[in-house]
Amino acid sequence: MAILEVSLPSGYTVDDDSFKDIQDIERVRLVETKNEDSVVVIYFESLPKGENKCLPIEAFKTHAVANQKPAPIVLYDYYDTNKKATEYYQVESKLCDICEGDECSAKC
Repeated sequence: MAILEVSLPSGYTVDDDSFKDIQDIERVRLVETKNEDSVVVIYFESLPKGENKCLPIEAFKTHAVANQKPAPIVLYDYYDTNKKATEYYQVESKLCDICEGDECSAKC
């Protein structure tokens, strides 16, 4: 069994309604969240080598955060957690993305 943990960037929360699409994918056993819905955990029956899957994880922004840090995606074996593969993805957000009205001034 393989486990995929997708951490959402700061300020985002997963949309639980999108889990139905993920659960319909072949080999997916279970989908759950942790850390107050900021991490999606997907349990796969198996992940054949070289097979690609597109997982539609939908989320919504709960609050604005500037200068986001990269968020990890971790894949590991349920029976041997020492073997992990980690990849990071970056969400582009700048100070001007979160300011409103007069706060933006000439900086943006």
